[in-house]
Amino acid sequence: MFDVGVLQTSKLNIQARAQEDSRLASLRYYAACNRLPFFRRVESAPGPTSVIEGKTRIMFGSNNSLGLCGDRRLVDAANRATELYGPACGGAPPHCGTLRVKVELEELLADWYGTEAALVFNSGYLANVGAITALLGAADLAFPDSEAHTSLHDGIRLSGASSRYFAHNDLNSLERNLIRTAERGGTKLIVIDGLYSMQGDVAPMESIVALANKYNVALYVDEAHSLGVFGPNRTGIAEEYGCAKDVDVLMGSMSKAIASTGGFIVGSRDLIDVLRLRSSQHMFTATGAPAAMAASIAGIDIIRSPEGSQRAEAVLANARALRDGLMSHGLQVRAGIVRADGSHVVAPHVSVWIGPEARAIAAWNDAFDNGVFCSLAVAPAVGENDALMRCCVSATHSPAQIDRAVDVIASAVLNAEDTNNSGA
Repeated sequence: MFDVGVLQTSKLNIQARAQEDSRLASLRYYAACNRLPFFRRVESAPGPTSVIEGKTRIMFGSNNSLGLCGDRRLVDAANRATELYGPACGGAPPHCGTLRVKVELEELLADWYGTEAALVFNSGYLANVGAITALLGAADLAFPDSEAHTSLHDGIRLSGASSRYFAHNDLNSLERNLIRTAERGGTKLIVIDGLYSMQGDVAPMESIVALANKYNVALYVDEAHSLGVFGPNRTGIAEEYGCAKDVDVLMGSMSKAIASTGGFIVGSRDLIDVLRLRSSQHMFTATGAPAAMAASIAGIDIIRSPEGSQRAEAVLANARALRDGLMSHGLQVRAGIVRADGSHVVAPHVSVWIGPEARAIAAWNDAFDNGVFCSLAVAPAVGENDALMRCCVSATHSPAQIDRAVDVIASAVLNAEDTNNSGA
């Protein structure tokens, strides 16, 4: 792990670059001590528990919010599709034919979201980059939230458009940027997440829509982490706050609540046709695995059913139980969000602020050694000395598992030493 090795050419100057990279040196040190929080080997389907490096641990490291990963119905759908289509398409959809299962998935997504059309990409990352690079160019201007997903920032950068970042969920910061650029021509696009998974907070949708309308600016919303949980039809935060019809480009992911892989854009027929023909990430990428698309269809059918509503309620209840338990130990955890009906809930992502990276890595390893697997966010994913332990809660976690995780995580964070042992 992290062993660059000896290359046959020095043209890339890899060895020197690797030796000068303090981040790489730190990661190599932790890997050598078997204390690296990243790239751990998962040996079973993500569920309330998973086998990770030979031991069953409570799984808080996946985005399996509704508990559908490994669900027999999705597995059977994937197997049937593999029997019918084979394991792969073998080519890009414009040139090698479009699999019927892809068309069926796109029709299902459009029906679910109440839009004219949908387009499926091989991942959420590709959906964001593919859509933004097709819609923006050098003459255009984007207004991304500072904590929007990396794929959104990458898409803006690759499009050649100019950027005016606004502070996270700061409406005054956004409006100042809109005012300063009001006379500028070209397409203008506000770019946000519906639910921000690092902090577990949501965008102030109604206010952002009002600003977009006031300044005649388009709006792009990434609903990767909110779909399946929020909104009357569980399509995400825009629907939750009654703003879905005001969103110009709406993106979602199949790798979270839907428990498969892939990403998608829903919207007008004109939007989808433009993306279908202008997005390189769709035009020149082989169609995703038929098994994944069939599993996505099965997952969406469950989410749209009464069972999906029950699962959404269950994950929110589990998230609250975990948050409340961690806060009772004095840990720094976000307070939650307010739904459209005024009720207070906790999103499925419960993040514990720890601070210095070395302390966070020590806490993560303590939790891991005691049977709880969480995600860890360190710089540059978060600010320096703002490391987080992120717990991705599932509808299928039992009360006993939640209680056990509270005890383990609280002990790990409270007892972690703030020492730098990176050896860098």
